[in-house]
Amino acid sequence: MDHSEELNNAENKGRKNAGKRCWREIEMIKEKRRLQAELEEYGYSDDLDDFDF
Repeated sequence: MDHSEELNNAENKGRKNAGKRCWREIEMIKEKRRLQAELEEYGYSDDLDDFDF
């Protein structure tokens, strides 16, 4: 394997990790929204100002 192939493999691996990180962030945002909706459902919408959504 020459150096150009090694560089391409390293770049592709970095992109793959960045993609996983983006999905984790998306899932975290979805979870926050779900929790926010659940709190509103139980009548705690006034307390949401205390949280950083």
